[in-house]
Amino acid sequence: MALTCFFIGIAILAAGIVFAIKNRFNPARWTASMTTAIFFATFAMILPTWVQSGGDELTVPSLNALASSLFYSFKSLTGSADLLQLEKISLEGGLKTAYLCVNYIAFIAAPLMVSSLLISFIGDAAERIRYFFSFSPRCCVFSGVNSNSVTLAKNIAKEKGRKTFVFCNSKDADKELRVQARELGGILLYKKCSNLKPAARFKEFEYYLVSGHEDENIEMAEGVISLTDKMKRESITVNAFVENGTNVQFLESLANSKNNGSKIKIRLRCIDVVMLLCNKIVYEFPLFDLAKDNRNISVAIVGCGKIGMSMLKTVYYAGVIDGYSLKIKVYDRIAKRIEQEFYAKCPEIKNDKTVEFIEVDVNSVEFKTKLKEYSGDATYVVVSMTDDQLNLSIADRLCGLFRRWRDFDNNAVPQIFTRISSDIKAQPLTNNIEFINGRHIHLFGASESLLSNTTLFNSNLENLAFAVHLAYAKALGDDCGSGKYQEAWCDFQNNEYNRRLSVGAALHIPAKIKICLGDDADCKNLLSDEALGKFSKKVKEPGMVEKLAACEHERWVAFMKADGYEPFESFDEMRKLKKDYDSASPKEKEKWKMHKDEISKVHGCITDWKDLDDLSAFLKQEYGVEKEFKPFDMVISGKIPEIVRKAREIEAERLARIGVRKQK
Repeated sequence: MALTCFFIGIAILAAGIVFAIKNRFNPARWTASMTTAIFFATFAMILPTWVQSGGDELTVPSLNALASSLFYSFKSLTGSADLLQLEKISLEGGLKTAYLCVNYIAFIAAPLMVSSLLISFIGDAAERIRYFFSFSPRCCVFSGVNSNSVTLAKNIAKEKGRKTFVFCNSKDADKELRVQARELGGILLYKKCSNLKPAARFKEFEYYLVSGHEDENIEMAEGVISLTDKMKRESITVNAFVENGTNVQFLESLANSKNNGSKIKIRLRCIDVVMLLCNKIVYEFPLFDLAKDNRNISVAIVGCGKIGMSMLKTVYYAGVIDGYSLKIKVYDRIAKRIEQEFYAKCPEIKNDKTVEFIEVDVNSVEFKTKLKEYSGDATYVVVSMTDDQLNLSIADRLCGLFRRWRDFDNNAVPQIFTRISSDIKAQPLTNNIEFINGRHIHLFGASESLLSNTTLFNSNLENLAFAVHLAYAKALGDDCGSGKYQEAWCDFQNNEYNRRLSVGAALHIPAKIKICLGDDADCKNLLSDEALGKFSKKVKEPGMVEKLAACEHERWVAFMKADGYEPFESFDEMRKLKKDYDSASPKEKEKWKMHKDEISKVHGCITDWKDLDDLSAFLKQEYGVEKEFKPFDMVISGKIPEIVRKAREIEAERLARIGVRKQK
């Protein structure tokens, strides 16, 4: 009987371990499985020690023996069982040694399991203990447990190096997402991230405020920045998913005020995911690459929600290419209302008649008629409705229509960019459309690829934009350790306005190479060494740098118009700013922008290229300041090869510093 009970106990322990492994990402279930297994295994293995009478082992345990074994098991959970009872087992040799070892381990583990089980029922106490004892070079704190935060954490986990993931506000999170967060080794806390003080033991401490509601992200960012007065760290990084606009300016001003008055340095990064997405599409698929021989860029945007509106603005300034014409048609069920809101925010765009809004239901027969009438020559189509299935259905339909309108010539069908929210969720839908890319349909916007550290912070476009910023700062040739380089880096990271300007200029670099090389350009490899070599020779031709600089200025003007800026009505209006300049302190005068006012969103440089000299003459007359504006555009145009090579160096340095773990 002793041997039978011993093996029964082992079997119970094995079953408990199996259940514990299956529930390893749920601490409460894990500890409950192990505690239950130890209890019943102890009951089975201790039973033979109570059924002896006169040295003989009974065949059937008595009721007294069963009760005694049960009582002994309860005592073992508290660590107060009498281990001498084990010596009464009727086993000899190796079996008895194995029996004693298994029970001794169980008796040590039992009270630990009970303690863990009790703690797991007291809120997030166990998770707080895990956080207290966590040590790693980098700590990533997410504002909540949602699909965005989990996806981003998964992508960050692929990078080389040890990391601690902390998910705040997790109490009412989706069960499946909580499991996924635990699979990453995540610590799930109930408190808000704005109440979590950054531990000094982590070398890098980063907040990722990725709630689905922008107002929550702004509120949490404000709370985190306010925490700096109580921190015992040198710096923190706050990544807030906030759409560009007034909210970004508010957070930047708040961070700057804290940086000036606190020992803690805050690195604030406001991330407009939609804008990044649109930049990515236009950078990877340049507008001119899809234009036909007549050099007409015709863009059709079907659905003008957040993505459609952002794409409209991006295409508006990216399509300013010397020698090409641009027209944009927007199709939406409430297009007239969208038109009014758009021109209210960007009044200058209305004057050039580039954009036209067509009100139509995309599911109606009328849509086909209006599409052929207004965008029959389309070269670039963006579909961004609210539903993945609808987007794919429209894209497939458009492909068939354009093929029919263009004499069934597949090469004449425009490229169609269709938004999907998730590769995984959309997979059953995309399987129904054979040869998606063969049909000129490109899927974009999937969270799996978009929400990654590489896409959000270290994309090729971002590296190119920083190289542009270095060129503006005259630090393109400086070592990364130099003071000028570091100052440019901080300005690029912490000033959303300057970063967006640099991204806009970087986005247009392939177009400038195309303008310079003309028909000799290979549109698929404009940033290759071969293309840059040709560019370096041709850009030296008389007037070429100025031609590219004039195009860059025109592109910049379009960018500012899309951002809502307007020109001054006259120099007399600009002259009204002088009274504030005269009353400013000497330090304020050094940083004074006498040709623009960011609050009123007016800028003196929103004018023709040839009129920039008049602006320089005005500033010299009114302020006694020598300020030339044309060199800003000429710097980019003349140093494109150096900028591209610098971007490659930045990417190589990043990969060497961060790296990506090899996937199994």
